[in-house]
Amino acid sequence: MGVLHLLSQPPGPVWESLCPRLGDGDRVLLLGDGVYGLRHPLLGRLQDTGAGIAALAPDLVARGVEPPGAEAVRVIDYEEFVDLTVACMRILSW
Repeated sequence: MGVLHLLSQPPGPVWESLCPRLGDGDRVLLLGDGVYGLRHPLLGRLQDTGAGIAALAPDLVARGVEPPGAEAVRVIDYEEFVDLTVACMRILSW
């Protein structure tokens, strides 16, 4: 699997910098304040890259954010987060 991008920033310049850097097989995990992006138009730009997008369930709950439709973003727990870190070649934090 490609690169795991940990996106903990709310939508803004960091998100815009990330989009052109996403490649085939990359994954994006929204965590911390990054989950606020589930209600932002920049989410569509991330989805258009073809990267797999997931959001960390405890961070969604802590911030009162509802995930979009089931197909748009995968909601994962800490165990699945660990699985992603093991499966990906590299990890980048944004």
